[in-house]
Amino acid sequence: MKTVIGFNGSPRVTGNTSRLVQAILAGAQAAGAKTRLVHLARLDMGGCTACMACRQQAACSQPDDMGRVVQDILHADAVVLGSPVYMWQVSGQTKMFMDRLYPLLNPDFSTRLVRRPRLALAFTQGHPDESFFWPGRRREAGRDAGACPRGRCRPGLRPCRRGLSRRDPGGPGSGRPG
Repeated sequence: MKTVIGFNGSPRVTGNTSRLVQAILAGAQAAGAKTRLVHLARLDMGGCTACMACRQQAACSQPDDMGRVVQDILHADAVVLGSPVYMWQVSGQTKMFMDRLYPLLNPDFSTRLVRRPRLALAFTQGHPDESFFWPGRRREAGRDAGACPRGRCRPGLRPCRRGLSRRDPGGPGSGRPG
């Protein structure tokens, strides 16, 4: 059975980002995968201290929840990372999480990921201009870490029978936040 872990990087555990990540996980579960949702705001997680202990071993020296999370990612078949866009970037929780994934890289910056999980990035924003946030660098970062980013979900889409595909009247150009 495939394992898919979803990370909600919003401080609002019932907000739009959480709903989007849950919708992706529901699709994976319907396809037979075992899924788990992790709310980054609920993790005991501090920022990276740049101690470099993870350069010697695939683990962080901080005694918090990230040790377990890194191990879960090492064994996952797919990872979903969702974040709202705040001030043209991912949320602070998501950025801190991404910084703490440093143990997934060897000292030469090659990946320690043996399984090469699929990666889905799910970003939400209230600004109607789709170019307000460019997620391309996030995809590149995931690829650099050894994951395999796939596909793109366009803003202004709403759920339909086949998934996210129909234009939402509240999307870009409507004057209402997507």
